[in-house]
Amino acid sequence: MENRIIVAITISGCSLLLLSIFRRKSPQTESNPQEDAPARLDSTHTPVKGRKQVRFSEDVKEPSKNNSEYRRRWRKRMLSEDGFNRERSTNRCNGKNKKMPLPENQSALYHSICRYHKEKAILMIYV
Repeated sequence: MENRIIVAITISGCSLLLLSIFRRKSPQTESNPQEDAPARLDSTHTPVKGRKQVRFSEDVKEPSKNNSEYRRRWRKRMLSEDGFNRERSTNRCNGKNKKMPLPENQSALYHSICRYHKEKAILMIYV
């Protein structure tokens, strides 16, 4: 009697083991034929990648002369106002805590980021 129970448990365990093995292998055998194709050995083949698009805000100004004029003016302003203090502005979205005005390009970028975060927060409330 005990042998029959042991044999039944062994057979059912083996059958479950075989079923789990075959279920794992079945999706691999039904894969796409393109995945099974051999790799291309042509050394001249290079994948073509698209260029990334950069989007600027509407009110961003184009820099002139690689921003050398801007850097010179900014250094003079920093040295004349605070000596050697080179802190950047700490504007927040609400406009408080202004130490120095941001350049126009940076302020346009910063305000568009703030606008995006506000809109995202509003959408998160309704979702």
